[in-house]
Amino acid sequence: MMELLSGILGTDAARILAPIWLVAYGTQIAGFAISAPLQTEKPVSLFSASEHTYPPTTFPITPPPPPRYHPRQIIATTLQTVWSLRLAIFLGSRVFRKGGDARFEKVKRKPGLFLIFWLGQALWIFLIPLGVYGVNALPPELHPPIGLTDMFGVALWFFGISFEAIADAQKSAFSKDPKNHGKFITNGLWRISRHPNYFGEIILWAGMTLFCTPALLKISRSYPERIKPAVAYSTLVSPIFLTYLLNMVSGINILEKMGDKRWGNLKEWKEYKETTPVLVPWIGWWWMNKMKKDVKAAGGTHEKNK
Repeated sequence: MMELLSGILGTDAARILAPIWLVAYGTQIAGFAISAPLQTEKPVSLFSASEHTYPPTTFPITPPPPPRYHPRQIIATTLQTVWSLRLAIFLGSRVFRKGGDARFEKVKRKPGLFLIFWLGQALWIFLIPLGVYGVNALPPELHPPIGLTDMFGVALWFFGISFEAIADAQKSAFSKDPKNHGKFITNGLWRISRHPNYFGEIILWAGMTLFCTPALLKISRSYPERIKPAVAYSTLVSPIFLTYLLNMVSGINILEKMGDKRWGNLKEWKEYKETTPVLVPWIGWWWMNKMKKDVKAAGGTHEKNK
């Protein structure tokens, strides 16, 4: 079996991707087995974010003695671990503080749909950090030196995770204030995007892809027996798949419907949706709509004074 995978993926790629795939699906099935009988979604965060720190994602399974790692491997591993731990702590504390996640209220009561969710989460665990897996699968001597593209990718990652963390902190502070019970947040980063946390998440993984993929493509051209070019190109799917997932499946699509159901009759909610982009922040959008609103209000006042 490994010989077949090695022929398809390349020897190093097969050595690391096969066990990661097995562990991703194995642990998610275990998570489903625990959660389904109890009809609870509380283990979801623990089984998802924390699994990204599984050892093969951090360093090669059998590093050459003495262990040597390329700076790209160390940086990619560190960034992924920081992201994973932050997300696990944030999501875990939120679920246990609120007692659950409204997005799973119906799904968790239907074992078939709940299983599909867990299997989909395994795919997320496997695909999103694909570039990191590839970087850590290859011997350090094959890696090209760190260059400007790598530095830009890391800078993009830091921007993305900072944006996401600030947005999460702002919403947590808003939700904890009893005066805001039953309200929706419109201040801070949530003034320029209805889902700034998701925007930050997409940006940070775009940065990680920029950090990992060019190096993998270069290695695949020189050593196709170690990692096939198709595998290197496949790491580009990370931010694309994440953007689709957050927009159409588990994130924005659900939250927007929940918001419409809860606040759809409120004038403030309608104005918020009209004046704030759904995902990509654009301060100009806010100012433009504010000016339109002011002009409209001024026009109304003028008519009354006639």
